[in-house]
Amino acid sequence: MVRSMSKIGIVAVLFILFTSVGSVQAQAAAPQVEISCTPLNMTFDVYPGATNITAETICTIANPTSNEEKIELNESHGTAEILVEFAGGNVVIDVPANSEVNVTITITASEGAESASHDLEITATVIELNGTPPPNVASDSDDIMVTFNAYDDYTVVCNDPIVISINSDYQHPNKFDYFSISNNGNYNTMLRTITTDLDEVLAPYNMSLSIDDYVSIASNESEQLSSMLGAYDEWYEVNKSSWEVLDNGTRLLYINSTILFETVHPPSICIQCNQTVDLNFEIYYVQIESNSGVEETTDEEDKAVPGFELSTGILSIVCAVMIANRKLGRIE
Repeated sequence: MVRSMSKIGIVAVLFILFTSVGSVQAQAAAPQVEISCTPLNMTFDVYPGATNITAETICTIANPTSNEEKIELNESHGTAEILVEFAGGNVVIDVPANSEVNVTITITASEGAESASHDLEITATVIELNGTPPPNVASDSDDIMVTFNAYDDYTVVCNDPIVISINSDYQHPNKFDYFSISNNGNYNTMLRTITTDLDEVLAPYNMSLSIDDYVSIASNESEQLSSMLGAYDEWYEVNKSSWEVLDNGTRLLYINSTILFETVHPPSICIQCNQTVDLNFEIYYVQIESNSGVEETTDEEDKAVPGFELSTGILSIVCAVMIANRKLGRIE
């Protein structure tokens, strides 16, 4: 009986030992991986000719287990304007037990990329544990913020000369589309128009230029900016006293001035943030005759039309005679 109990005890102890060893082995066989990258915030200049469109970040891959692991690296960012390269082109690395491996990752931004921030995710996944597929999936990731700096670059083009015709019937602002603005920068820009110099030149002629104070243009887009030039308003007449008179009676004025376009909120990088545009106006004033070919008369002239009073008197006499005749007819 005692021997039997001893045998049972030995079996129980052995069972417990084997169970414990199996449990420890099972725990040791679980894959684990950790990843941390630095720096986590990367900024790039992407204007044409920029030299810092490439930078590096170092990611540390840690294997906290007592087993050798084979780890695969992957990246994702969702934009074609970022190129990611792992050192040596290796996306699979071996990390010994309880060890770390540093991996250099090169990030390149596309020249001219639109100003924005992108989330670049680097993921490490265990694909082998001691040379065999792991019993479960183990992965870790770190996020890197990649930012493309804004830069300003635009061009303004206008006709040379700007030919405008003003007629005597309508001297007030005439519309023309002569300013073509192209946004060559990488963000939606807003420009301010400043006409101070031109206003001073036009003032002696009782004329002004009407143009939008601000214009917003999307990146890589162009827009035609409408303008109007003519008399101040309906109460003013264009001052033509110093204009050149042509053989057909048309008057001609040449005006040379400038207009300034400037960025409202300029970024830190300005390839072209302010542009002064030279303006050469050729303005014609055309005298329009009335439909009858005779110049229009004033109200005072209408009152003094010869023969008007005489015609009115004769008409009154004729009417009086007609009324008298009717009365005589009734009496008879």
